[in-house]
Amino acid sequence: MKLYGSYTSPFVRHCRIALTHLGIPYELVETDHQASKEQSPTHKVPFLEDEHHRLTDSVSILKYAKGLAKEAFFNDIDDFDLFLQVNTAMDATVNVFLLSKEGVTPENSQYLKRQQSRIDTILQNLNDSKQAVVDGALTDGQWRLACYLSWGLFRERFSLDGLDNLQGVLDAAQQDDAFNRTDPTLTPNDI
Repeated sequence: MKLYGSYTSPFVRHCRIALTHLGIPYELVETDHQASKEQSPTHKVPFLEDEHHRLTDSVSILKYAKGLAKEAFFNDIDDFDLFLQVNTAMDATVNVFLLSKEGVTPENSQYLKRQQSRIDTILQNLNDSKQAVVDGALTDGQWRLACYLSWGLFRERFSLDGLDNLQGVLDAAQQDDAFNRTDPTLTPNDI
């Protein structure tokens, strides 16, 4: 099984953690923007190839991996909603990040101003929700949240000051070896 993606992508990281937790062997093939454009119809990472499937989104990869391990993907609708809120925030944050590299920022774009507002609102809502309170093993949604929070801090997209429940999710994730071995600050040689 080959998982194509970058070491820093939070979407790829979540897949790497899940595959590791499930005991599913895989090879990570480092893939840049150009390669993902050439190899995936969605022009993004991650994508996965094995002898049976070619999957083009982290959600389908996670569902497939859970199915291979005969585990449920999401135990309840609230956790699924958490996952979807995080995806929305992550997509918006990635947009703001990538466009800022081209000089387009919330200060000079109404679209990015709305995206930044969406990010801020979702972070506060998640912090205030019961889904961000860790009670035992992290759920599918909480793993997604931890990957996003770690990436957002790494890319200096937001702060967790005053967001104690979100910090608690990140702290809980940092107790996990697979999470730590996929830290975006690590280079391939560190892994």
